[in-house]
Amino acid sequence: ERDLLYCRAQVGVAALDRPVSELMTSPVISVRRDTAVLDALALITERRIRHLPVLQGDGGHPVLIGFLSIGDLVKYRLEKMEREAEAMRDYIRGA
Repeated sequence: ERDLLYCRAQVGVAALDRPVSELMTSPVISVRRDTAVLDALALITERRIRHLPVLQGDGGHPVLIGFLSIGDLVKYRLEKMEREAEAMRDYIRGA
């Protein structure tokens, strides 16, 4: 979406008539299904992007299996931290 907005700002409404391939970041910044959440968060932060395609498969034709947003990753990380904190509290109470 940002690629389209940047192009729209540069060339005006004519950007809407261009093929997506002319507007999009290339190569596509993506992750694999087994990419660690912290690695995906780092990539989003470093590259200043909002969404990451999740690809599966090897060779020249990986398959898109989903998208991750920064919100998805932050929510997962916060929930995991809360579970870990609760486990620690339970451990301390049981000691």
